[in-house]
Order: sequence, then structure tokens, then C-alpha cells
Amino acid sequence: MSRYLNIANPLKEKLLFFRRWIENPYRMGAVLPSSKTFAQLIAQNILWENRQENEYVVEIGAGTGSVTKMLLDMGFPPNRLICVEVDQELYKYLKERFPRVMVLWGNACNLHTLLPKSIHGSVSTVMSGIPMVTATSVAQKEIIDGCFDVLKPGGKMLQFTYSPFSSVRSRNHRLKQRRIGTVFRNFPPATVWCYERIGISEQS
Repeated sequence: MSRYLNIANPLKEKLLFFRRWIENPYRMGAVLPSSKTFAQLIAQNILWENRQENEYVVEIGAGTGSVTKMLLDMGFPPNRLICVEVDQELYKYLKERFPRVMVLWGNACNLHTLLPKSIHGSVSTVMSGIPMVTATSVAQKEIIDGCFDVLKPGGKMLQFTYSPFSSVRSRNHRLKQRRIGTVFRNFPPATVWCYERIGISEQS
């Protein structure tokens, strides 16, 4: 157990997530938190991409913190991790569960203004747990633009989806995409995609 978080009750976590899903299924996207196996896939990829000491990771749509916990357990510094959650109950839960992580309450569409200006350009990865499939095209554009506004040049956005296909129309946002992997030991099975901005020389 990481020393950077308070002990969580697994049943309480699942009940909270399920209750929030009942309240707003389109916002939550799933009925249960991400499985340990799925969180591990995401965390391993983030750790591989983030080896610079002065870079940050931002998690939007952090839910109950499955990926957050895995990152901390695998040694990621809590002072370089920022969680953003729009659901107030989940935000309070994250604040209590991860006392040494910066947890922000707000809409990821406003990510550029939510994050401290001092870290703009120092974010190497944004991990999104927001269900893009149910987001409007306007909201999706605002979220993606906000992510790349705060990312460093060459920074990456990770997005998971419960569809085997990308939930982001990459060409509409000048992005190139690649599939990280799919985990079937998750309910429902989920896939992680990585997105990067297309450089000027790559545009056609």
C-alpha cells in the first residue's frame, strides 16, 4: 500500500461509483471502476513515457482513482500528479483518498484555466477517463484542445474506451493515433488509445 494515499474500502468504492453511474450514466460511462489489470496497463504506459523529473501527469475524469492508486503504488511522485474530476462526490472522495495529490474540481472542457499556469507546457501526459463517445462534438473539441494546450511539445493524450475502436475522430483534431492495448479482464472490456498532435510537416 502506497504511503501517499489513505486506505480505501473496495466495497465502498464500488458502491460510490455505481451510485454515481445511476445518477449520471452518460458522464460515468461504466458501472464499476477500472480493474487492477486495466489500471496497470495505463500506469505502465504513463511511467514509460514520463521519465523526466520536472514533468507532470494530469488525469481527467479520475473517478474513484483506480489509475491514480496504481501510479502511486508503482512509484510515481504524488507532487507531479494532478487529478481533475467534475462530479463533486467523486472529487471529495479523491481528496480524502489521495491527500498528497493535487485534486481539482471542475470540467475538463476548462482544463487550460483549471490547471496552474506554472505547469502549462510541463505536462507530458494527459490521461482521460471521460467517455468521449457520449460527449458532444463541441465538448470533445474543447477537452482535446485543452489537453494539448497544457501538454509539452510532443506530449501525449491517453484515452480509454469500452469500444474496440477509437472514440476520438483523430483527423478532425489533427491527431495521429495508436492503440496501446485491450484488457478483457475489465467490466466492460476496455481499450487504451494514445493521441499526438500531427506536426506541420506531417499534415497533408
